[in-house]
Amino acid sequence: MKSSSSAKSVAAVWCLLLGLALGLPSPASACPNDAARIGASARLPDCRAYELVTPRDSGGASAIGAATPLANLFSPVSKQFASPPAEAAGGGFVYATFGTALPGTDGSGVTNAYRAERSADGWTSHLFGAAGSQAVASSVGGFGSGQTYLAFYVVRLPDRYSGSLALGPGLTSYLRGPDGTVQLVGEGTLPVSPDEDGNPNGLADELKSVVQWISTNGDHVYFSQESSPVRLLPASPVAGIQAVYDRTYAGLRLVSVLPGGAAPSSSSSFEGASADGSTVLFGTGGTLFARVSGSQTEEIASGGLAAGVSDDGRFAFFTEGTGNLFRYDTLLGTTATVSDTGDSKFVNVSADGSHAYFASPSQLDGEEGVSGAPNIYIWDGGPPRFVATVMPVDLERPEMESGLAGLTQWVTESSSSPARNGDVVVDTSRVTADGGVFVFESAANLTAFDAGGQVEIYRYDDSTRELACVSCGRLFEPPSAGAALADYRLVAMGLNAVLGNLSADGNTVFFQSDEPLLSGDVNGATDVYEWHEGTLSLISSGSGPEPSLLMGASADGADVFFRTAEGLVEAAQPEGTQAIYDARVGGGFPSGPPSPDPCASLLCGGTPPGESEEPEPASAVRAGPAHRVVHPRKPCRRRHQRAHRTRCVHHQRHHDRHLRGGRR
Repeated sequence: MKSSSSAKSVAAVWCLLLGLALGLPSPASACPNDAARIGASARLPDCRAYELVTPRDSGGASAIGAATPLANLFSPVSKQFASPPAEAAGGGFVYATFGTALPGTDGSGVTNAYRAERSADGWTSHLFGAAGSQAVASSVGGFGSGQTYLAFYVVRLPDRYSGSLALGPGLTSYLRGPDGTVQLVGEGTLPVSPDEDGNPNGLADELKSVVQWISTNGDHVYFSQESSPVRLLPASPVAGIQAVYDRTYAGLRLVSVLPGGAAPSSSSSFEGASADGSTVLFGTGGTLFARVSGSQTEEIASGGLAAGVSDDGRFAFFTEGTGNLFRYDTLLGTTATVSDTGDSKFVNVSADGSHAYFASPSQLDGEEGVSGAPNIYIWDGGPPRFVATVMPVDLERPEMESGLAGLTQWVTESSSSPARNGDVVVDTSRVTADGGVFVFESAANLTAFDAGGQVEIYRYDDSTRELACVSCGRLFEPPSAGAALADYRLVAMGLNAVLGNLSADGNTVFFQSDEPLLSGDVNGATDVYEWHEGTLSLISSGSGPEPSLLMGASADGADVFFRTAEGLVEAAQPEGTQAIYDARVGGGFPSGPPSPDPCASLLCGGTPPGESEEPEPASAVRAGPAHRVVHPRKPCRRRHQRAHRTRCVHHQRHHDRHLRGGRR
């Protein structure tokens, strides 16, 4: 007969195994927010808990992205710019409803934009766009990352869609401030009589301005003009020539100014801007210029194509000729060569301007790569270094009905390319601000895992030169479906949604997969996953009847937002209504009974059943050696042998942090 202590030990083991099989947190990894981690939340990693972001009572309205095609029936993609639905700190989220306004809000019967804000008591939504009394039909153009200033368009048709802001005919562009006040974006300064432009203020106004970018705090609002432009300033070009403007706190300024101070004699186009708004690129007469600090214009290149601006405005990347890549320094007035092979294309650039990733069929790093194949390289001011050889289809994939997606879609001839602060979703890569971590999609077998031609998500760490597959599941067999950084069907979000797939420190990657990667994913539908320092976890429940789609994440990865029709909290939305949830580290709003204790069952208190395999945790799994590959690098002095692979000891740091009660 077993002793009492022995029986208790065996029971404890079975208790732990049962808890793992059910996806419940183990006693050893108790979270400070355990009171809120009930129901489905109990299976989440990192001490996360589900929070309902959109209202429980939505009047039957389903939540969608603020810039989905459905929410922007009246304005084309070219009138939208890159915007993050999730606030960087995670405390705000911008979304929309279509056809029905939220109860208690002055919305319209078409599209309504809202911003949800988190407090200690929960999430509250406020109208973020035009009120129903102002416009029957409106659409979102974009907003600054601080989510305080919003650009929107109001439509007016001859027999319908009116409102006090519908000056029309056609579209009229507006800017909404943090206090809810609305201003005509193209409001001019030159007197005109008679004033027949639809805005009776005695000034010549541009009703159909196109907002191209709003800086983080809204202190710079860059906009351009379409056909039949109106002169808005004394310094503007002559009538009929398109110009680029900046609406600042101090007033309206002309951006498209030549180095000598004169206005161009030909039309100008917006070509990109820094996050802080200090530098804006524009093109005129086939030449690319940079306007710096609103007072100085620098010529970058003749025939150059803009490829991105660093967040602080110092660096501007551009292409020239058939495939030569460069970086211009606005502070020093110098140009550095990224690649001069004549066959290269930018893939992505870092926000600090220090790194660039590009594709080339040439071998630029010794014998690394494959001649004639699409090789990916990293540049940081020195010779290019090899990252991976991908498939040709990875560069340009017909993912969307509206166009291509792929690794070389960062720079295109389109006026709304990602490099011009445009449609970031078409670019299938992400990079940290310092350029050290690069995440991308590929159908190639880049590790020992056989992807079977399916698209997987890969993460390259330049500090270790390690390439890992973050979406490769626990089974070493070809998957039947792939993974993606975004929903290219554009069901839940638009082309300009900055999803925040990669955390600021590069240690966390969020994506969605049509393939079940963990045993807890049993619904046969798309689900959202998290990869964190080598551990793969489910973020959506994996059991909902419909797809769960990634909608955004905070900069630190503590908040990840997704859309689902499944009720994941006690006071959930009605069944079948699409809502936005936040799986938040340390989150949740305590209510209802605590999580069931598996050790209170007869199983944990009695004799263990017959022999069986040890259950696998339903919501998390560690990546195996077949999921990563390490490029050759300098020898490591200290090495550690484990699981049939040799690695530098310092590579293992913090790898098991997820087992110690969540991220700190």
